[in-house]
Amino acid sequence: MAGPKVFWKGPTLAAGLALAALAAVAVLAHWLAPSDPDKIDILQRLAAPGPGQWLGRDALGRDLLSRMIYGAQVSLAVGLTAALGSTLVGSLLGAVSGYLGGWVDEVIMRCADVLMCIPGLFLVLTLIVVLGPGITNVVLVIIFTGWTDIARLVRGEVLSLKSREFVLAARASGAHPARILFRHVLPNAMAPVYVSLTFGIAGSILMESGLSFLGLGVQPPTASWGSLLSDGRETLHEAWWMVVFPGLAILVTMLLINQLGEAARRHYDPKEPA
Repeated sequence: MAGPKVFWKGPTLAAGLALAALAAVAVLAHWLAPSDPDKIDILQRLAAPGPGQWLGRDALGRDLLSRMIYGAQVSLAVGLTAALGSTLVGSLLGAVSGYLGGWVDEVIMRCADVLMCIPGLFLVLTLIVVLGPGITNVVLVIIFTGWTDIARLVRGEVLSLKSREFVLAARASGAHPARILFRHVLPNAMAPVYVSLTFGIAGSILMESGLSFLGLGVQPPTASWGSLLSDGRETLHEAWWMVVFPGLAILVTMLLINQLGEAARRHYDPKEPA
């Protein structure tokens, strides 16, 4: 007989430790960054990587390593906040929609259908243009456009759970509908949401990086990995390091988060072996 599944093992454990180390670097940026990320030194303009400036310098002579460390704060914070916000909004709306049904279900699901019919990138760019660039607006836009998939996922789980015996027993005991929903139904519907949340963090980081690359996200002089890529595209032939290192940071972070997401999918899939 197979034992319980172990989540933190092998590549998953390595990915988790690597992400924990990255998060620690972001939190401790003030102490770990070798210099002020906004300090301009024109004499060191586009200096190549070397001792004392391990990742080189940008077009204004700012230390790229310091800017990447501080940029990790912004990119990870935006990705985590936006993904958590989307998950919270989508879970609540999906749970209410599936449990109450009727016109409430119709209104919520039709709103979701309308948002899903509009190409995601087009909708995001339109909203950012209307609201204006900035970290707060980027987070709000990602939440507004990202709750629909979570809502549909939770709604389907709630529909399958609300006719189960433990829910019927709670109703028969006279429990309030809100208590039944949030105490008995929703916690049992969250397993696939955890998987979606993991991938949502990766998607939010990528979206923030793309918007900052286009100049619609984080505004100068604040650094994020996307804005560093945007800065580097103008001097790509002179300073390859300004594109390569931020690009590698985004790529590696995406791979690590996706590894955790895939591990979570296997962990919660009853058909997967332990």
